[in-house]
Amino acid sequence: MQDYSLRTMVSAFCLLGVLFYFSILSFARHIYPYIPAVKGGGDYTLSHPVQLTFDTRFTNSIPPASNEGTSNQLFKFDFAGCK
Repeated sequence: MQDYSLRTMVSAFCLLGVLFYFSILSFARHIYPYIPAVKGGGDYTLSHPVQLTFDTRFTNSIPPASNEGTSNQLFKFDFAGCK
């Protein structure tokens, strides 16, 4: 009898874990993108553009794909279209 209840508890915990995982995925896919960024969400449509500047002393630490042909230029990333 004890073995049966242990298997039942393990199965229940596995099922609850899967349901919990899918509930997080569902929230991330359907609700989080519509919460404004100023309230901690993922909707960046009303956010200000972001500019990243890199110090010339540290240009070797920038990955080569993002540093091609630039020395001390501003990298502009527009997060407004991200969802």
